[in-house]
Amino acid sequence: MTVEPGDGTSLVVVATFQDLAEAHMARGLLDANGLPSLVMNGEMSSAIPTGVVGGVQLAVPSPLVARAQALLSDPPDDLDMADFNEQDW
Repeated sequence: MTVEPGDGTSLVVVATFQDLAEAHMARGLLDANGLPSLVMNGEMSSAIPTGVVGGVQLAVPSPLVARAQALLSDPPDDLDMADFNEQDW
């Protein structure tokens, strides 16, 4: 799926999630690696079941699709959620 934002840059959906929190965690991973991204349908997921709207989508600019897909399919080894606790938030 491709979306055209206002500046004319193509966005491509690289992942779809059933949960808004998962989409934001994936967006954080991309952001931490210098890849801009956009969560789409997030506002809909709280009002309508995500299956109805096609899930919460994560999109990146088209030139970054391969890098984003690689990061999402194989996160860095040093990313260990066990290192986080409630005090970190």
